[in-house]
Amino acid sequence: MPGLHSSTHNWNQSINWVTKAALSDTDVILRVIDGSRPRGLEEEMIDKLVEQATVPVVTIVSKRDVMNDFETHLYPKGTMFVSNITHEGIQEVL
Repeated sequence: MPGLHSSTHNWNQSINWVTKAALSDTDVILRVIDGSRPRGLEEEMIDKLVEQATVPVVTIVSKRDVMNDFETHLYPKGTMFVSNITHEGIQEVL
């Protein structure tokens, strides 16, 4: 499923519509967050959508190898952290 984009371009607005529609027809939401990227408007948009979800939401944060321990505590309990560099969390996600 595509992600959300904070943009007024028609193409991005179309992607946003498809994303929101897909959330109502799924058994689980797998939310993948780039751990090296600062939070912004797009993350806030996604937060609001997943708060309304009636299905389980699994949050996975990638690039754990570039995050410090304090940063990992900013995510909800149960968040899974993965790193392609150190292979942390890969087996747990699979």
